[in-house]
Amino acid sequence: MKSNVKPIDELTLHDTRVLIRVDFNLPVQDGLVSGWTRFERCVPTIRHIIDQGGQVVLLSHFGRPAGQYDPELSFKVLLPQIQEKLALSCELLDHRGALPLAILSAKQELADVLLFDNTRFFSGETKGDAKLAEAISGLGDCFCLDAFSVSHRNHTSVTGLASYLPTFAGFSLADELEALNETLETISRPCVAIVGGAKV
Repeated sequence: MKSNVKPIDELTLHDTRVLIRVDFNLPVQDGLVSGWTRFERCVPTIRHIIDQGGQVVLLSHFGRPAGQYDPELSFKVLLPQIQEKLALSCELLDHRGALPLAILSAKQELADVLLFDNTRFFSGETKGDAKLAEAISGLGDCFCLDAFSVSHRNHTSVTGLASYLPTFAGFSLADELEALNETLETISRPCVAIVGGAKV
Protein backbone atom coordinates (compact mmCIF):
# COMPACT_ATOMS: atom_id res chain seq x y z
CA MET A 1 0.00 0.00 0.00
CA LYS A 2 1.72 3.18 -1.19
CA SER A 3 0.94 6.69 0.04
CA ASN A 4 -0.57 9.17 -2.41
CA VAL A 5 1.17 12.07 -0.66
CA LYS A 6 4.36 13.19 -2.40
CA PRO A 7 7.47 13.88 -0.28
CA ILE A 8 8.59 17.49 0.08
CA ASP A 9 11.90 16.83 -1.70
CA GLU A 10 9.99 16.34 -4.97
CA LEU A 11 8.99 20.02 -4.92
CA THR A 12 11.00 22.91 -6.37
CA LEU A 13 11.22 25.13 -3.31
CA HIS A 14 13.04 28.27 -4.46
CA ASP A 15 10.88 31.32 -3.68
CA THR A 16 8.11 29.00 -2.48
CA ARG A 17 6.31 29.78 0.75
CA VAL A 18 5.59 26.53 2.57
CA LEU A 19 3.07 26.14 5.38
CA ILE A 20 4.33 23.29 7.57
CA ARG A 21 2.04 21.61 10.09
CA VAL A 22 4.33 20.55 12.91
CA ASP A 23 3.64 19.32 16.44
CA PHE A 24 5.00 21.90 18.86
CA ASN A 25 2.63 20.84 21.65
CA LEU A 26 5.71 20.52 23.80
CA PRO A 27 5.90 19.63 27.50
CA VAL A 28 6.74 22.71 29.57
CA GLN A 29 7.83 23.02 33.19
CA ASP A 30 8.35 26.40 34.86
CA GLY A 31 8.31 28.12 31.47
CA LEU A 32 10.99 25.88 29.96
CA VAL A 33 10.51 23.12 27.40
CA SER A 34 11.29 19.82 29.13
CA GLY A 35 11.19 17.58 26.07
CA TRP A 36 12.16 18.39 22.48
CA THR A 37 11.42 15.07 20.73
CA ARG A 38 8.48 16.29 18.63
CA PHE A 39 10.33 19.46 17.71
CA GLU A 40 13.50 17.66 16.67
CA ARG A 41 11.63 15.35 14.28
CA CYS A 42 10.57 18.26 12.06
CA VAL A 43 13.89 20.14 11.98
CA PRO A 44 15.24 18.30 8.87
CA THR A 45 12.16 19.39 6.89
CA ILE A 46 12.48 23.01 8.02
CA ARG A 47 16.18 23.16 7.17
CA HIS A 48 15.69 21.45 3.80
CA ILE A 49 13.12 24.04 2.72
CA ILE A 50 15.28 26.96 3.81
CA ASP A 51 18.42 25.47 2.24
CA GLN A 52 16.54 25.14 -1.06
CA GLY A 53 15.53 28.81 -1.00
CA GLY A 54 12.01 28.39 0.32
CA GLN A 55 10.18 30.33 3.02
CA VAL A 56 8.79 28.58 6.10
CA VAL A 57 5.59 29.24 8.05
CA LEU A 58 5.09 26.82 10.95
CA LEU A 59 1.64 25.91 12.27
CA SER A 60 0.88 24.00 15.45
CA HIS A 61 -1.44 23.84 18.42
CA PHE A 62 -0.24 24.22 21.99
CA GLY A 63 -2.39 22.98 24.85
CA ARG A 64 -6.18 23.35 24.90
CA PRO A 65 -7.12 27.06 24.76
CA ALA A 66 -10.75 26.22 23.83
CA GLY A 67 -11.00 28.47 20.78
CA GLN A 68 -9.93 31.72 22.38
CA TYR A 69 -6.72 33.66 22.97
CA ASP A 70 -4.82 32.64 26.09
CA PRO A 71 -1.48 34.42 26.62
CA GLU A 72 -0.15 31.47 28.64
CA LEU A 73 -0.67 29.19 25.62
CA SER A 74 0.81 31.57 23.07
CA PHE A 75 3.99 30.53 21.28
CA LYS A 76 5.33 33.93 22.28
CA VAL A 77 6.27 32.24 25.57
CA LEU A 78 8.35 29.60 23.79
CA LEU A 79 9.65 31.65 20.85
CA PRO A 80 13.12 32.44 22.31
CA GLN A 81 13.70 28.75 23.10
CA ILE A 82 12.49 27.63 19.68
CA GLN A 83 14.66 30.23 17.95
CA GLU A 84 17.72 29.13 19.94
CA LYS A 85 17.06 25.47 19.19
CA LEU A 86 16.65 26.08 15.45
CA ALA A 87 19.60 28.51 15.30
CA LEU A 88 17.49 30.56 12.88
CA SER A 89 15.72 33.89 13.20
CA CYS A 90 12.04 33.41 14.07
CA GLU A 91 9.08 35.79 14.06
CA LEU A 92 5.68 35.18 15.65
CA LEU A 93 2.55 35.68 13.56
CA ASP A 94 0.35 36.98 16.36
CA HIS A 95 -3.22 36.57 15.09
CA ARG A 96 -4.95 36.25 18.50
CA GLY A 97 -7.59 34.04 16.95
CA ALA A 98 -9.03 36.71 14.68
CA LEU A 99 -9.56 37.02 10.93
CA PRO A 100 -8.60 38.42 8.43
CA LEU A 101 -5.00 37.23 8.22
CA ALA A 102 -3.83 39.36 5.28
CA ILE A 103 -1.99 41.80 7.56
CA LEU A 104 0.23 38.97 8.79
CA SER A 105 1.80 38.44 5.39
CA ALA A 106 3.71 41.71 5.81
CA LYS A 107 5.87 39.99 8.44
CA GLN A 108 7.01 37.27 6.10
CA GLU A 109 10.21 39.02 5.09
CA LEU A 110 11.40 39.61 8.66
CA ALA A 111 12.81 36.21 9.61
CA ASP A 112 14.00 32.82 8.36
CA VAL A 113 11.08 31.11 10.07
CA LEU A 114 7.60 32.44 10.81
CA LEU A 115 5.69 30.77 13.62
CA PHE A 116 1.93 31.08 13.31
CA ASP A 117 0.59 31.39 16.84
CA ASN A 118 -1.47 28.61 18.42
CA THR A 119 -3.93 27.30 15.82
CA ARG A 120 -6.41 26.41 18.57
CA PHE A 121 -6.94 30.09 19.35
CA PHE A 122 -9.45 29.77 16.49
CA SER A 123 -12.68 28.04 17.50
CA GLY A 124 -12.92 26.60 13.98
CA GLU A 125 -9.58 24.79 14.15
CA THR A 126 -10.90 21.63 15.80
CA LYS A 127 -14.03 21.68 13.61
CA GLY A 128 -12.22 21.60 10.27
CA ASP A 129 -13.63 25.04 9.41
CA ALA A 130 -13.37 25.61 5.64
CA LYS A 131 -13.43 29.41 5.88
CA LEU A 132 -10.53 29.32 8.32
CA ALA A 133 -8.62 26.88 6.10
CA GLU A 134 -9.06 29.19 3.12
CA ALA A 135 -7.82 32.18 5.14
CA ILE A 136 -4.72 30.39 6.43
CA SER A 137 -3.96 28.93 3.00
CA GLY A 138 -3.51 32.48 1.71
CA LEU A 139 -0.26 32.68 3.69
CA GLY A 140 1.45 29.98 1.62
CA ASP A 141 2.00 28.46 -1.81
CA CYS A 142 1.85 24.85 -0.64
CA PHE A 143 1.21 22.77 2.47
CA CYS A 144 3.56 20.28 4.11
CA LEU A 145 2.32 17.90 6.78
CA ASP A 146 5.13 16.81 9.08
CA ALA A 147 3.25 15.93 12.26
CA PHE A 148 2.41 12.23 12.27
CA SER A 149 1.18 12.59 15.87
CA VAL A 150 -1.80 14.74 14.77
CA SER A 151 -2.33 13.40 11.24
CA HIS A 152 -5.42 11.46 12.36
CA ARG A 153 -7.24 14.66 13.32
CA ASN A 154 -9.80 16.26 11.01
CA HIS A 155 -8.66 19.75 11.98
CA THR A 156 -8.31 22.84 9.83
CA SER A 157 -4.50 22.93 10.06
CA VAL A 158 -4.22 19.21 9.30
CA THR A 159 -6.81 18.16 6.71
CA GLY A 160 -8.41 21.51 5.90
CA LEU A 161 -5.37 23.11 4.27
CA ALA A 162 -4.94 20.11 1.98
CA SER A 163 -8.19 21.13 0.26
CA TYR A 164 -6.75 24.51 -0.74
CA LEU A 165 -3.04 23.95 -1.37
CA PRO A 166 -0.78 21.40 -3.08
CA THR A 167 0.14 19.03 -0.25
CA PHE A 168 3.39 17.21 0.52
CA ALA A 169 4.77 15.02 3.29
CA GLY A 170 7.67 16.23 5.40
CA PHE A 171 10.58 13.90 6.10
CA SER A 172 9.28 12.80 9.50
CA LEU A 173 5.83 11.91 8.18
CA ALA A 174 7.33 10.19 5.13
CA ASP A 175 9.48 8.02 7.42
CA GLU A 176 6.41 6.95 9.41
CA LEU A 177 4.44 6.14 6.25
CA GLU A 178 7.35 4.15 4.84
CA ALA A 179 7.58 2.11 8.05
CA LEU A 180 3.85 1.38 7.93
CA ASN A 181 3.97 0.45 4.26
CA GLU A 182 6.91 -1.88 4.80
CA THR A 183 5.06 -3.64 7.60
CA LEU A 184 1.87 -4.03 5.55
CA GLU A 185 3.75 -5.34 2.52
CA THR A 186 5.92 -7.90 4.32
CA ILE A 187 3.69 -9.21 7.10
CA SER A 188 2.41 -12.78 6.98
CA ARG A 189 -1.35 -13.09 6.68
CA PRO A 190 -3.80 -13.57 8.26
CA CYS A 191 -2.76 -11.29 11.09
CA VAL A 192 -4.02 -8.89 13.73
CA ALA A 193 -2.24 -5.56 14.31
CA ILE A 194 -2.51 -3.67 17.58
CA VAL A 195 -1.23 -0.14 16.96
CA GLY A 196 -0.77 2.42 19.70
CA GLY A 197 1.34 5.33 20.76
CA ALA A 198 2.54 7.35 23.69
CA LYS A 199 3.01 10.99 24.52
CA VAL A 200 6.74 11.61 24.09
